[in-house]
Amino acid sequence: MTAPRGRGFWERAKLAAMRDIQQVAVDLFERHGFHAVTVEQVAKAAGVSASSIYRYFDAKEMLVLWDEYDPQIIELVRTAGAGPQSIGQLMDILESAGAGLAAAILAAGDEERIKRRMRLVNTVPDIRAGQQRLVEEFEVELRDVLAERLGLEPGSLALRIASAQACWGFQAAIDYWVAGEFSEPLGDVLADALSRVARGLRAQFD
Repeated sequence: MTAPRGRGFWERAKLAAMRDIQQVAVDLFERHGFHAVTVEQVAKAAGVSASSIYRYFDAKEMLVLWDEYDPQIIELVRTAGAGPQSIGQLMDILESAGAGLAAAILAAGDEERIKRRMRLVNTVPDIRAGQQRLVEEFEVELRDVLAERLGLEPGSLALRIASAQACWGFQAAIDYWVAGEFSEPLGDVLADALSRVARGLRAQFD
């Protein structure tokens, strides 16, 4: 019983450290420009070593792009409900659980943090390119998990279309939110996107 709690503690400590470092990095990037700030300068301002930053974030762009929610989404898809599900059952569960995740993001005060990160994503081409790569990687991961839950081949056309629709649909929702200068609450945009994606996925497998 003690080992899982220990792992939970260290994982929470790691996430807290990464959030703190990201906050420092975003402050510096906003003040001086992304390309004018080095990883070493971020490390010094955050009170950590440059090697720690590379260990946590792997690349400079990830100081902006990283968040803790993508793994949570994959885990939600993997564990929602019990056993294999039909697409309709799975979407019902995910719509309910996904709304809770969006609410948790807002409750944690993350909307302002996400706004600042998205401004950098949309003004720095290198970060934008990194985001595109992350969405592509997430699409493959989501496809594998959906295949497991639905009992389908990961390489099937239906799953390729479904995972692409989900990933790029949510990316389109974030882009819409940014283009509208954040005038709509993020929770409302995410809930609308989730509903639209769920309807599309249900139709894909009807």
